[in-house]
Amino acid sequence: MNEHILPTLEVEPSTEIATVENATALPSLAEPTTSVYDKVTNVIEFVSVMGAKLAKSGFAGCQKIEQGEILILEAMTRGMSPMQFAANFHIINNKVTMRSDALGAAFERKGGIVEWIQFDELAAVANFTIHGQTTKISFTMKDAAKAGLPNRGGAWKTYPAEMLRARLMAKAIRMVSPSCLQGLYTTDEASDMSTPAQDKPLFQKN
Repeated sequence: MNEHILPTLEVEPSTEIATVENATALPSLAEPTTSVYDKVTNVIEFVSVMGAKLAKSGFAGCQKIEQGEILILEAMTRGMSPMQFAANFHIINNKVTMRSDALGAAFERKGGIVEWIQFDELAAVANFTIHGQTTKISFTMKDAAKAGLPNRGGAWKTYPAEMLRARLMAKAIRMVSPSCLQGLYTTDEASDMSTPAQDKPLFQKN
């Protein structure tokens, strides 16, 4: 029986990289996504229609069409959906205000740390640390009384500790990291400004 030896082929290794023709490049994660607002052709009409719908629903504190229009304009400017906007802001007396919890989150995103020392119906005290510096700041019921806040009733009567805490957050972060507030009042501050104090008159007729 004859044995046939097959010839061997020597293949030189190639250093070239194979390319795929007509390949579709994957989109970069850094590329901005298209906003639904980019498809709006008539901004005035869009704001008018959406403002009326938001006011009718009472969304995010809107009670008037003008408030709804402000909300949708602010949402468009910030590139947020109405739901995203409502999670961070609130409309009080036709003005955009920042929620206290959103303010705390903004402070944390900037690297801020809050260490609570006292949180009760008498006072809210905490250490606020940012950029390596720690500042102890407080807001007490005496401070609130000087501003006539307890006389306004509402949440100050039912949730005094929470109101002190919210006021402290606004006071402290406005002091140590003002860019977090973006020049806005907090929702609690604006609500207190819009609610008249229920003080007793100095003189009463018999």
